[in-house]
Amino acid sequence: TFCPECFSQSVDWVQVGEGATLYAFTTQSRALRFMTPAVIGVVELPGVGLITSPIGGSMDDLSIGQALRLEVIDLSDDLTIHQFVPA
Repeated sequence: TFCPECFSQSVDWVQVGEGATLYAFTTQSRALRFMTPAVIGVVELPGVGLITSPIGGSMDDLSIGQALRLEVIDLSDDLTIHQFVPA
């Protein structure tokens, strides 16, 4: 519930448009930021640019340039995360 760059708690939800595209992806067996093992990708969002994000799916089902959609996951009342999954 804070900005990871400036630590401000003044944050809001924003609408993310359609058209996410998988720009690059990899897997990792150890992680500080994401659960393990994880598929991590660079996702291109129209009007936003490139972001790093967890990717739902196996490496075998993904390809560069693939269309993705945003999936929001409520882990608890206080914690919501996101991932992108194949569209």
